[in-house]
Amino acid sequence: MDKPCLVLVTSSLGKSIGVKMWSSIIEGLNSNMVKLEGVVLPEEVDNLSYCNQRIIIVATGGTEQGIIKLAERSGSLVLIAHRYYNSLPATLEAISLISSRNSIVSVELANDESMITSIVTKTLRVYSSVQRLRKARFGLIGGISDWLVYSRVEPDYLESKLGAKLIYIPLEELIEEYRHVNLENDLLLKIVKSARSIYVNNESVRGALQIYKAIETIIEKYSLDGLSIKCFDLIKYTGVTACLALSLLNTKGFPASCEGDIPLLISMAMGTWISNKPVFMGNIAFIDEDNIYITHCTAPLIGPYILNTHFESGLSVGVRVDYPVGEKATLYRVDPGLNKLRVISGVIVESDYTGKWCRTQIKVKTRDPRVLIKKPMGNHYALIIGDYTSELATMGKLLGLEVEEV
Repeated sequence: MDKPCLVLVTSSLGKSIGVKMWSSIIEGLNSNMVKLEGVVLPEEVDNLSYCNQRIIIVATGGTEQGIIKLAERSGSLVLIAHRYYNSLPATLEAISLISSRNSIVSVELANDESMITSIVTKTLRVYSSVQRLRKARFGLIGGISDWLVYSRVEPDYLESKLGAKLIYIPLEELIEEYRHVNLENDLLLKIVKSARSIYVNNESVRGALQIYKAIETIIEKYSLDGLSIKCFDLIKYTGVTACLALSLLNTKGFPASCEGDIPLLISMAMGTWISNKPVFMGNIAFIDEDNIYITHCTAPLIGPYILNTHFESGLSVGVRVDYPVGEKATLYRVDPGLNKLRVISGVIVESDYTGKWCRTQIKVKTRDPRVLIKKPMGNHYALIIGDYTSELATMGKLLGLEVEEV
């Protein structure tokens, strides 16, 4: 796929403003990620070629015709309006005409040039993540858990819809690799010493880390960009959980989901790649007033952690991670039809720990949490620390998804 294009459009009266603005903006950009088209006047747009993905910086008023012409020469558009120089009035006038004709992904507002640079950088990261997803190879180890009656995607449909490939890998292959792992004591000691508390013995941790090393072998063998595993079957045949293994994979930025949930794996990959942060996958355990409780026995090790048993089985290792209270958080997921992306912003708040839920427990305060019940989209949701609603919405639209922001 060609690089996204970046152009600044300005009126002839405001050309000096536009030139100065452009110089300031591109100074902080990684120019290897983008095709720089420079500063153009509305009457000069005809000299530009078609671009599949274009970012337009609207420097001044009097640029409406230029914006419309640029839209005609673009696939998807992200427009950035400046706080001053009548930039937003021109943007609003133009997009009111072209929004029905063209794929306007988003309109961003910037206070100054440094903020524009930040928005462009963020947008380029989203474009890069879209390309990465379309070329991705995802592994499905052992199949899909029986109770996921809704969260299922067929490989052919996934490839036709998003371009990503789904590779089935028998659970027996992972178990065979697990039995041949010769675990280094250094890794065991590191994980044990770094834990805040441990309620399992070293042999349980050793077994969980052997699963981790076996999965790493599978990842390399199949050149995977992400994976999901039918983890309860793994417990059935080995007595060992994949919880710690998935924690470590997600900690290092490799998307890995539980229970064979492919829609959640797609969601996790989106969030991981646009944010460069680990993503948590959890059950919606409960909702009260304006809070969502999301829990699981695996979580990226982004804070103090405790090694306990797996909640449902009482076996092997489950992971409890303390998520930072007061931080913004983004909850989101893609539906199995790969048609819709729901994004919910909130704040992590303090919650009393209970032994009646999975080990990692996060309480997120948000608006209208009952949308999860009123318009259900499955049990599992992904969570990133920070507000990534804008990036996720842009990526969703570029992938052709309907975006619902709560």
